[in-house]
Amino acid sequence: MRSRISRSRQMQGLKVLSQEDLRGLVRKLTDVRWDWSASSIDAIAESLAWTVDPSARRGPVRADTGLGVGGNVADFQLTRDRISWISVRITDRANDPDEAMPVLQDAFVAAVRAVEEELGQPTERKPGEDPSVTWHLDDYTVSVNYLVWAVVLRITSAEYLAAKAEETRAGL
Repeated sequence: MRSRISRSRQMQGLKVLSQEDLRGLVRKLTDVRWDWSASSIDAIAESLAWTVDPSARRGPVRADTGLGVGGNVADFQLTRDRISWISVRITDRANDPDEAMPVLQDAFVAAVRAVEEELGQPTERKPGEDPSVTWHLDDYTVSVNYLVWAVVLRITSAEYLAAKAEETRAGL
């Protein structure tokens, strides 16, 4: 059985999803069509072979991805019975972010490259302390986020982003 984990990136015990499996995850997430309602979480999870935690029905709803990294965690963040975003850890969580920085930086760069292979050139790059790279698609965005403790893949609904932009314009 082929490992889902990038063997070259297991330094400090930190596991990283392989580029091949990340491309497959992006492909599956972007191929699935849903209405972004909280009631569609089970169908989304089933299409991805994830298992939803039945005890969590108020945001975030947690699912077991079975990916072998990041604690096998995917979170569905909800806002008023709508899915705002789906977040999947593609690295383990670093206990010591300073020590893990080289591994996390390499994982971030590799993840961006893998998503580029699936979605083409990104539409936004945010450098800095919490860098991210984003692809704006019709109904959602896909982003790779380098957090201080892990690298995360996030799919965010256009509806949520529009509401947040409106709040910003209104000064809320």
